[in-house]
Amino acid sequence: MTYEIIRGDSFETLQRFHREGRKFDAILTDPPYCSRPGGSYGSGARKYVNLARVGSRLEDCNFSEAPNQFAAYEFARHWMQASALVLRAPGYFFCFTDWVMIPAFTMAMQSSGIVYRGLIPWNKNNARCHPGYFTQVCEFVIWGTVNGVSDKFVKGYLEGSAPANESRIHPTQKNETVCAELLRILPDDATDVLDPFCGSATTGAACARFGINFVGVENVPTIADVAENRLRNTTWAQRLTTKEEADKWTEQTPAFW
Repeated sequence: MTYEIIRGDSFETLQRFHREGRKFDAILTDPPYCSRPGGSYGSGARKYVNLARVGSRLEDCNFSEAPNQFAAYEFARHWMQASALVLRAPGYFFCFTDWVMIPAFTMAMQSSGIVYRGLIPWNKNNARCHPGYFTQVCEFVIWGTVNGVSDKFVKGYLEGSAPANESRIHPTQKNETVCAELLRILPDDATDVLDPFCGSATTGAACARFGINFVGVENVPTIADVAENRLRNTTWAQRLTTKEEADKWTEQTPAFW
C-alpha cells in the first residue's frame, strides 16, 4: 500500500489526473468554503481563537476561504466536476461541511455530474456554545456517487469528537475514526482514495486502517510537511482480500454510534 502527498493546486491536479486517465474509488475531503453567512474568517487564528494564543504549537494558515457563498459555490462547482471525472464505478464522493454551506455544496454537486445521495450528520460532542444560539453540535458530510453504488450496509450517523490538545495537528483536523467509518461503504476491491484538500492527511490515516492507497493534495507547504510526516509514521494495514476478512475486521472494531 502506498501514499502520496502532492504539493500544489487541487483543481489543476484533478485536471491532470483526468488527462492521464487516473481513477479513484472515492474522494473524501474537507474543502475550504465560506463558513459563516457574512463572510470569511481568513486565518485559523481568527476562526479558532485558541490558535492565536502565544506559544501555539499549531501552524496558523490562511484557509483561502471564499468571501461569500456564491463564490464558494462557483469554486466548488469546478472542483467537484473535475472530481467526478476521476471516480471509477462505483465512485463515492464525501464532502465535509457546516450547516451554512449545505445549499451551495448540494447544488454544486448536482451541477457536477455526481448523484446527490444524502446528508450524514456528525455529532462532534465538543461544539462551542454561544449565548442566544442553539448549540451547533453537528457538522455534516454531503455524499454522492458516480456510476452506481456498492453492496454494503452502513449506518448514516457519525459520532466522535474533533481532535483536541496534543492530538490536534491542524486547525480544522477531522476525527480519523469518523473518516474510516465513511470508507467502510467502499467495495471490498477498492484500492485508491483521493483527498484534494488533504490538510494533515486524516483521510490518509483512515485509509491506512484498510490498507487502501491514498493520494492527498495540499497547497500550503508547511501543512503538506505535516501530512507527509504523519503518513510516514503511520502503519499501513494489509489489504483485506475477502469479505470474511472484512467482516472479521469490522467485528473487532468498536462501534461508536
